[in-house]
Amino acid sequence: MLYHLIGLGMVAGWLFPLRSLPVFSFSQEWISCAAFFLLAVYFYFKEKLAGNKHLLERIPHVTVVMAGIPLIGVLQIILGLHPLPIGVGFFVCGFLAFSFASQLGLELIKDIDNSEKNIKFLNGFAIICKWILGGGFLSALMVFLQLLNWDIYLFPLVRSPSLFESRPSANLSQPNLMTLHLVFAIVSAGWLYVEKKISPYKLAGIVFFISIAIGFANTRAFLLMMGAVTLGVLFYRGPKKRTLLIWTLFILPGLYLFLAHYNNELMSIFGYGGRATFDINIKTDARIKIWMASLEIVKLNPFLGVGLGAYSVGFFEVAQGTLGSVGATGNAHNLTLQLMAECGIFFGIAFSLGIGCWYFKRLFQPNLKSWQLASISIIGAALAHSLVEFPLWFFSFLVPVAFFSGLLSSNAAASIVDIKKSARAIIFSGVATLAMVGLIWSLVDYIDLQENYEDGITIGNSNAVKKVASQNRTSLFQWHYDYGRFLTMELEENNGELIMDLARKSVQRFPFIRGVARYSYVAAATNHMQEADSALRVLYNMYPVAFETFLKQNHALCIDDATTQRAHCILEGLAGEIKITDAK
Repeated sequence: MLYHLIGLGMVAGWLFPLRSLPVFSFSQEWISCAAFFLLAVYFYFKEKLAGNKHLLERIPHVTVVMAGIPLIGVLQIILGLHPLPIGVGFFVCGFLAFSFASQLGLELIKDIDNSEKNIKFLNGFAIICKWILGGGFLSALMVFLQLLNWDIYLFPLVRSPSLFESRPSANLSQPNLMTLHLVFAIVSAGWLYVEKKISPYKLAGIVFFISIAIGFANTRAFLLMMGAVTLGVLFYRGPKKRTLLIWTLFILPGLYLFLAHYNNELMSIFGYGGRATFDINIKTDARIKIWMASLEIVKLNPFLGVGLGAYSVGFFEVAQGTLGSVGATGNAHNLTLQLMAECGIFFGIAFSLGIGCWYFKRLFQPNLKSWQLASISIIGAALAHSLVEFPLWFFSFLVPVAFFSGLLSSNAAASIVDIKKSARAIIFSGVATLAMVGLIWSLVDYIDLQENYEDGITIGNSNAVKKVASQNRTSLFQWHYDYGRFLTMELEENNGELIMDLARKSVQRFPFIRGVARYSYVAAATNHMQEADSALRVLYNMYPVAFETFLKQNHALCIDDATTQRAHCILEGLAGEIKITDAK
């Protein structure tokens, strides 16, 4: 029963279709956190009632390493160096979710040498792999439904892609994340094959079907993910190694490269390409530009970083220079660069080395068992993906990775010193209470926020707009309330400075086209010329096409709207100067 619930908890976070603004992935991430929290609590009390006296004796090393991230954020707040203190809360939540999931994995693997428990665990691990494989098969099926436009008949079970999505992505709304999920499914299929849980014909059919879906997603990170999986297979000494190596090293990457090469032609057959044509002029080398911008942020904040969760603040500052068309981002698209930018050079490198050592220590361990290989491969795929994106910033992926890292934590090699018996219950109940309060608070708070956003900002309901604009409270989502108030408040004689304050808080956190454009207008209207110039430069550097559109709209307003004529004309003059400077 427990293993079925673990498997269901994983795939629910990947398959749940309902999403809403302003935090598009909130429902999936909340489900993942809630599932593993409840499972950890359920397991603890179940074992306690069964008379198990050896619960919570040790904590995985990886959990201790992860604790360093929120502690850095707390240190930054204490020293007064953090521009967005509320951002640390996200990482505290992430650490709590990680600790519960990894601890559950560790408790399941205790005394694994006991033959009876070993058989029980292997049967349970097979159940989890079947759930992951089944979830991957459903996601792959959704890809074909989206390609055929049949998803519209199955809504809300299958989510229809938005205009921002030029590639199918199942219910994950992001093709790269979907690909990572499908790689997890491929790894699970490989383990089931090794353990003779599925036939080679089923393996070939299922993996081939999933791989075609990956090809349509056209995710270059897939090669990195499969590279990590292949590395794990190379160190495996068990049966059927050769077959697995052929699949992971030759067949799957080859199939992907073929499908990726002819992706446009194949997509046009289904008519998918005409369905998602939205483009904000983001160039293919945007990720390299983001990495260069991250190094600039590190250069400006070398020791303690710009602040945990405040990468967008540093990026906004750098974007005022000549950055190029990269769009808005709150992440460096590289785990090490992200931590270096937010927490400083020394912590970023130290953390990355710590995780790397932890990973390779388990990869190189003698007598690597098949389930250990599967766990290492799943973690390795996620870490490889983290070199070019940020999958572990999504709790729906962080939590499963935490669980598998806990499974790799043995009593002898991978856990820290014992926790005193007298402290175990106190620690568990305290952390559990904190996690439960956080889960309930976040859900209630988000439901209120989502309703206001959906009606007020997206649909434009006047009463909802006023409600968002009137919100002035401390919240887990204060950033989003500030951004909503900034976008919806009408500029009047007596509220210019209030809107400017909201603009400074929110636009640096969410430097999207609409917000940056309004920031420049409000700054010009309230005589903050330097800020108006800076905002226009950000708009020009990050969104060149949108900048030209903004100028055309602005010119029309300069002619037709006498009440705001001065502000619009100032913006037009500043924009002209920016273009002349850039041309030179």
